[in-house]
Amino acid sequence: MDVTKPPIITTASGRSISVPWKRSTRIGRSPRIAVAAVMTLGRTRPNLGLAWMVFATLFPLGILQLYHSISVSYYDARTLNYIGSHANAVLEWLRMPGDIVFILGGALPILYICFQGIRHMQSGATAEEPKDMLFTDIVVQER
Repeated sequence: MDVTKPPIITTASGRSISVPWKRSTRIGRSPRIAVAAVMTLGRTRPNLGLAWMVFATLFPLGILQLYHSISVSYYDARTLNYIGSHANAVLEWLRMPGDIVFILGGALPILYICFQGIRHMQSGATAEEPKDMLFTDIVVQER
């Protein structure tokens, strides 16, 4: 990252925000740069966790259930006896690394950013409303 320019953060909606530059007393790192890095993590890691969940658990379980419903019967593939089988339980446990990536890489960075926002909140005076109206009513008179 170029240390001469302030970092620019791109939000999920595609809007770019320029973060004000502020030097820290720590060893040359600005807390704004740290927040920008955490925002990047909070945006990409949940997608990796969701991809793991889909391709390691949901897709294989769906394929196995489809094969069972075609070869045996649809009713048998929907029973608790099939859904609670050992093979399905193993595939469901394979989902846990994706859950961990989703939680640690997605939820915790967002909570950290919220904590930083509350911690560094500044009180300020609100702007007074203008005396004239912002909107006017247009009334069409009937003839």
